Amino acid sequence: MKTILNEWYGPSSDELAEFYKNGTIALDANVLLSLYRVNGAQRNQILEVLGKIADRLWIPYQVAYEYQRNRLSVAWSVNADFDAIETMPEAVMQSVIESARASLGEYSSKAGKRVRDREIRNTIQRQFEDAQSDLIALAEKHQSKMKDEFKSIRSTHTIGFDDVKNNDPVRDALDSLIDESNTGRPPSAEVESARRADAKTRIENEVPPGYMDVKNKPDPSGDCLIWFELIEHAKTTKRRILFVTDDVKEDFYIKVHGRTIGPRSEMIAEMAKEAGQPYHQTTLDGFLRSANAFLDAEVTEETISTVRSAREYTNRVEISNAVLADAMESPISYAPTDLTSVEYDVFLALIRDIESRAEGNSDASMGVPALGLLGSATAAAESRGDVETLERVLELHTRLGASSSAIINTQVSIARVLLREKRPVDASIYLEGAYANARRTQSMRRFDLGRQLAEALIQSGRLEAGRRVLTDVLVEIDSAADGKGSLITGERRRSGELYRNIFGKEFPTSGHSG
Repeated sequence: MKTILNEWYGPSSDELAEFYKNGTIALDANVLLSLYRVNGAQRNQILEVLGKIADRLWIPYQVAYEYQRNRLSVAWSVNADFDAIETMPEAVMQSVIESARASLGEYSSKAGKRVRDREIRNTIQRQFEDAQSDLIALAEKHQSKMKDEFKSIRSTHTIGFDDVKNNDPVRDALDSLIDESNTGRPPSAEVESARRADAKTRIENEVPPGYMDVKNKPDPSGDCLIWFELIEHAKTTKRRILFVTDDVKEDFYIKVHGRTIGPRSEMIAEMAKEAGQPYHQTTLDGFLRSANAFLDAEVTEETISTVRSAREYTNRVEISNAVLADAMESPISYAPTDLTSVEYDVFLALIRDIESRAEGNSDASMGVPALGLLGSATAAAESRGDVETLERVLELHTRLGASSSAIINTQVSIARVLLREKRPVDASIYLEGAYANARRTQSMRRFDLGRQLAEALIQSGRLEAGRRVLTDVLVEIDSAADGKGSLITGERRRSGELYRNIFGKEFPTSGHSG
């Protein structure tokens, strides 16, 4: 049966070794772009492996084109993620300070109302003020320490956007490995037109690879164009093809109950029919792991793990069709969220107990011991996608007089779950509430929350509503007196990029006409 339906059989260990030791190894654009998502030492390990197979390395023309077209946006995205990370200390400590100031002020007032003697009352209030000052000083100390640590991490793990733009070390390294001898030639206008027509037909009939790109790419034909080049190259060289790609959607791989089994059998059969050559494909992390076995490479497990994590993150973003990844959606992390079912049931029981005790109790102070538990419940419920419990927590926060920061955190947690469920209309309702609360209290988070709200509105088809919110955010950022702070500077960049990506033009720095 194997001789008749060979495409349904994965390669044996000996066949796999043949791909690595003697086959053409072709790289996808997402593999080249992944070099911007690892640190310098990890990048060197990957480049060293590519150097080992330089005489058999091949880059389709369409891959080279997509790499050149996308490298700056990927570098920008990586740097934007670190911009967000660097602003976290300021956002976190601002939230801590706001919460401490609100809570201590509230209890100072309550304590003062219980004491008639002015001198005693003043002494009590001074103690609260001293505690507030000490907490603020401690927060500022840790903010400075965290900022220094994050800057150090960034300098080690990223290439600055200006460096990529002006003197890209990744592209220089690739140019030393890839030249005219191992890059596909640009097709003639006639050939490209014919290939695109063929690609259109294949996509309409869901012939792999590439048909799933119709959902999230303006031009979904790229994968088909690469595939046509791979077939032609195998036919010309009469050598088997190992294609390294981090695209793991169902139009590239067979998947069973969420598990990736191997390349689509249709692709293996087509390569055999058209070029008479065996075909196999793998991800970059899979390639590096096998390179250790078949090419005597020395890629560390840390590098392989980082490459895998970057691939999984990038594919999650693509599949969910997120407009932008946001690294600072929730400035406060309460507790580990990897709870067992039993532990989560205990959380739910405690929430029911708080609800029972809070029923009909108008004294907000009774809920103070419960607020920390509710914060932990928010994190746990979000990780499980439990919107019903999150809504109950939000109601309790409101009933028990929680800080605006705690209420905002819960509103954002609900919105994030709804966005994961592809319910941007419902998510925008909670983000509107969070944004309104942040603006009312003049929280520094209002800029970030406004941008998130604009994204949700745009995803739900309310383009003009999203434009209005985003315009308000950018106008407020541009007019902020402390606009040179790192938090505001980073948010101005992210909000400006969103405006440019959605509306195709820069937001005006004066006049503020959208």
